[in-house]
Amino acid sequence: MRSWLIAAAASTLLAYSSCGMRRTTPEAAARRRCSKRTGPSRARAGATRARTRLSRGSGWRPRREITERQRVEMELRKLTRAVEQSSASIVITTLDGTIEYVNPHFTQVTGYGFDESVGKNPRILKTDRTPPETHRQLWVAITAGKHWHGEFVNRKKDGSLYYESAIISRITDQHGVPTHYVAVKEDITQRKRAEAALLRANEELRLQVAEIEQLQAVLREQSLRDPLTGLYNRRYLTETLTREIARAERDHDHLSVIISDIDYFKKINDMYGHQVGDKLLIEVASLIRKNARSSDIVCRYGGEEFLLVMPGSPVNTAARRAEEIRQICADFVLHHDGQDLKITMSFGVATYPTHGHEAEDVIIKADKALYQSKHSGRNRVTIWAECH
Repeated sequence: MRSWLIAAAASTLLAYSSCGMRRTTPEAAARRRCSKRTGPSRARAGATRARTRLSRGSGWRPRREITERQRVEMELRKLTRAVEQSSASIVITTLDGTIEYVNPHFTQVTGYGFDESVGKNPRILKTDRTPPETHRQLWVAITAGKHWHGEFVNRKKDGSLYYESAIISRITDQHGVPTHYVAVKEDITQRKRAEAALLRANEELRLQVAEIEQLQAVLREQSLRDPLTGLYNRRYLTETLTREIARAERDHDHLSVIISDIDYFKKINDMYGHQVGDKLLIEVASLIRKNARSSDIVCRYGGEEFLLVMPGSPVNTAARRAEEIRQICADFVLHHDGQDLKITMSFGVATYPTHGHEAEDVIIKADKALYQSKHSGRNRVTIWAECH
């Protein structure tokens, strides 16, 4: 609002300064009319009579003219002080852009004195940091008689850059003919720096939050993974299996669980050491993962036990998959210290809803089927139904 008032003040000041303060009084008009018809003496007498009529009729007095002139002069002084003392930079140019007036704040901000500025073009402040489109939009607006409000990146006399917010409009005479342009500008450098600092702080904060979220995701993944084999652990199994069974129940579908165990794993550990045992666990985990579907869930269930969840698979499909994995593991050879180590695995299979309606029930049945394989000679696949 202050910028518009200052622009109006500058416009009024220019308008008053461009036209005279002289006005024709009734007394002077009467004197001129009488002087045309008669000689000087009769003209003076006619003017006297006109003054008498005016004082009796319309109430005109010369004092009123003086009072009006004083009021206008006071108004002009007030507008002049508003422009001169404004904390905004004010520039008045001709229609071709030649500067005719700058106020003291303009010289304070830019470093260009009054005499250095008048007669110049505002391009003395221009930089390539202000997009050309800004200047094009400016001229389109003001030549169409509209106000333009925008921002510039300008250069001071000492070469330093500063930001300005400007309102530019045209000035018209009493007939509405454009005569000048007036610009009311505010130095917003500090605000821009604060905004830039805030943007940098926000970006740093965003990066920190992203880093924290990434770390949280890593920590969560680590909490759900077995650190040795990289398979999911029992915690993840607990979270997931209940959800998968609920989905199977909703879709009226099957879900099978395969639990497997490396035969005689303790002997391997005792004979070759835990490093060989760990290497063997890693290799077996990789074999099971490679032979599982993308929709399957592969977990290290504990020790040398592995668990495979097969959503949408009936018991026979799961049993065939267990047999395939058993055969692949039986064919696997681990080379260690010049020796070839071979292993076998035992499997137990149970299926929802055939062998249980709860996640825990299905796991228990698969686990019992696994131990049935162990007790039956190992290196085999047992379905829970076969245990009865």
